[in-house]
Amino acid sequence: MEINTPQELLNFMDKNINYGYLGKNKKIYHFGDINFDEEWYEEYILSSASDLLNNKVGNCWDQVEFERDWFEKRNYEIKTFYIMVDLPYNNPYPTHSYLAYKDNDKWYYFENSDFDNRGIHEFNNIDELVNFQKEKHIELLKKYNIKDEELDKLIIKEFTKPKENINAKEYIEHIMNTGIEYKKIDAVIIGNTAYDINTFLNRDGEEKKVIANKGGACLYSLIPASIFNRVGVVTKIGTDFEKELFDNNYNIDTTGLKVIDGPSNKFIHTYLSEDGQQRTFKDETNPECLLTKEDIPDEYLSAKYIHVCTNTPDTQLELVKYLKENSEAIISIDTHEEYVNDPKVLEVFNLVDIAFIDKEFKNLYDCKAKIKIFKQGKSGCHFVSDEKDFIASTVLCDNVIDKTGAGDCVTGVFLALKALNKSDEESLQKAVEVATESIKDYGMEHLLKKF
Repeated sequence: MEINTPQELLNFMDKNINYGYLGKNKKIYHFGDINFDEEWYEEYILSSASDLLNNKVGNCWDQVEFERDWFEKRNYEIKTFYIMVDLPYNNPYPTHSYLAYKDNDKWYYFENSDFDNRGIHEFNNIDELVNFQKEKHIELLKKYNIKDEELDKLIIKEFTKPKENINAKEYIEHIMNTGIEYKKIDAVIIGNTAYDINTFLNRDGEEKKVIANKGGACLYSLIPASIFNRVGVVTKIGTDFEKELFDNNYNIDTTGLKVIDGPSNKFIHTYLSEDGQQRTFKDETNPECLLTKEDIPDEYLSAKYIHVCTNTPDTQLELVKYLKENSEAIISIDTHEEYVNDPKVLEVFNLVDIAFIDKEFKNLYDCKAKIKIFKQGKSGCHFVSDEKDFIASTVLCDNVIDKTGAGDCVTGVFLALKALNKSDEESLQKAVEVATESIKDYGMEHLLKKF
């Protein structure tokens, strides 16, 4: 039988897949069998898609993997979630796995195994979907007389495909060890991702040393930020970029990530001085990577903090005006020496709440941002607002390898921590600390091993 649409898939599963599970030695357990609940934890084996078809039986864990197989083969964007009460596993409360898919900018909760909620449910964004299912699961847990303090331990994890034919303990360990806890996105970074081609003159005895980093202001902010908080991203990459870099390797929500045809942006720096302060810059940009306000997912508009990375003044102005009109987020901005003298840059800096300003950009010192954070290189950062004025200092680094993106690192870490309600002082001091560490190697990925 050919199945062409999600609705046809649901109809097929409703008619052909019974609730139950495959046990050890290929024994099949059906719902209602004697010892169905008592034996499943010791006996359960995760069915492959072909096992489920052949046996026509599976629980929610099995059915999600069958659904994953169908949706992925048809190139749908999907997410799979696991909801449970985080208590020792011999607790009496049910868990549930389910799949969500995206189609024409809407998210759909696909449910077959949960009889009470069977169907395809449409939502404007993934937050609405997850909260809907969470409320349904809470209704179920209350039937088990769950206590309020136990309900507080309810967690939701987004997880990737587990190995086939693993047991219940291995399935749960896969999710708990590799899954990412689902939380509302309160920190969002909007900007360009690119290959950074950096040339260092007279380094390591060579006339020049060329290093290609996975970077761009967006990624240089995003990776350090994700160490401390789950962060949403709005960016575009070409088909040549390693998309798997974003997929569950870091604490990043990729709802706003788009892969476009053609190459990714390339930013080319030549460092002329040993301290990295003098450099030349040129770009090779793909016009299809240009960001517009339409690229910002609706669910990101409810974030606490949104940072607009270095970009062309026209792009920044469009994005910031849209955010001011459609979001109550605290908006921050940064810029680059290539753009700083454009009058539109000052216009943008006058609109935002937080302005990150390089010490050389004196024309921005008097902008109208409520908070100004002056990036002072090896001296750290200077925080200025009507309420407070302080310096987050740094330890002098004697072994500078690559300063590219250090300022972006500051912005990402600061906003990630502020979204967790950390103080200005703690957030900026940690941001400076991480940025100082970032310059001791190439790129930003090395930071993940250090924090």
